[in-house]
Amino acid sequence: MHFSQILPFLTGTTAALSTPLHPRAARPASPPNDSVRISGVVFAGSGCPAGSLSGGFGSDPGKIVLNYTNFTAATGKGHSADDARKDCQLNVKLTYPKGWQFTVAKTTYRGYASLPAGAVGEAKSTYYFSGDTNQMTSSMAIKGPYEGDYSKTDENDLTGSVWSPCGSEGMINIKAEVRLQPRSGSDTASLSVTSLGGIEFTWAQCTR
Repeated sequence: MHFSQILPFLTGTTAALSTPLHPRAARPASPPNDSVRISGVVFAGSGCPAGSLSGGFGSDPGKIVLNYTNFTAATGKGHSADDARKDCQLNVKLTYPKGWQFTVAKTTYRGYASLPAGAVGEAKSTYYFSGDTNQMTSSMAIKGPYEGDYSKTDENDLTGSVWSPCGSEGMINIKAEVRLQPRSGSDTASLSVTSLGGIEFTWAQCTR
């Protein structure tokens, strides 16, 4: 899979980070605000080919703002079976002090759905760290008839969720997917992701 890189466009210091709820955490705490930064974001997938994703990030992880122009699943006349499912995977690299680990606490996706009666669309997100088989998933179904904007916010239950490894900086993978159930007829159905606005993290101290 070929990944494209997003370059930073925002500046500033990190904002206060969320209270850790990790079962191994000692007391609620987070790394110093100026010690955490995003060092890179790369992307790949059928929903975000090169040149179709804009936006960027600053030092504050919550200020990741991405806009998609080609992230649309569609069925009906003129569309192939492959068009019924589109995906985009982000690899987000954080730099932070040793002795800490993090998990994704909240993300918000926005999009548009055009679904005739009988059509069903699904928006799904998967979160995992490179080299770890544990995953967090979230999905939302939209049933036709429906025409308009939608919003999908993932707020993860942090007890037992996936965390970055202690002793090394973790790269979080965030995979978004939209799909439509196969259906007959010529009526066109579509489900799009138009933006990802903000990724919030929760932190915990590693235990010895």
